[in-house]
Amino acid sequence: MTQTVPVPASLLDSLKARWRPTRWGGEHVASHHPRCLVRHRVIRPGARTETEAHFHRVEHWVVLQGAARASVDDEPRDLLEGDTLDLAVGARHWIENPGRVDLHLISIEMGGYLEDDDVIPATGH
Repeated sequence: MTQTVPVPASLLDSLKARWRPTRWGGEHVASHHPRCLVRHRVIRPGARTETEAHFHRVEHWVVLQGAARASVDDEPRDLLEGDTLDLAVGARHWIENPGRVDLHLISIEMGGYLEDDDVIPATGH
């Protein structure tokens, strides 16, 4: 028999306060250290992130739920639950959800500078 444990309202409020909606779904920072940032990202079915690269960080992605199509330096990659993908400093990348359920992704970002303005924008998508 499975027992449901109630989640305290204060914890739910804390999670909602950290949630940042985006054009493609949303994300929240699960953990932050001066040289490591862990984000939980949710990408809606049919949605795609912007193409970008970073000056100061590497990223390691882990697909928790759903299917993903990604591109790293214009090389396509298909990812399923449990798959991982490593992104080097300066690698142009994006990820999309071609499926019918939300894509849940953990992004582990490591480097000397992890602020949101560490982005090399790309033209187009």
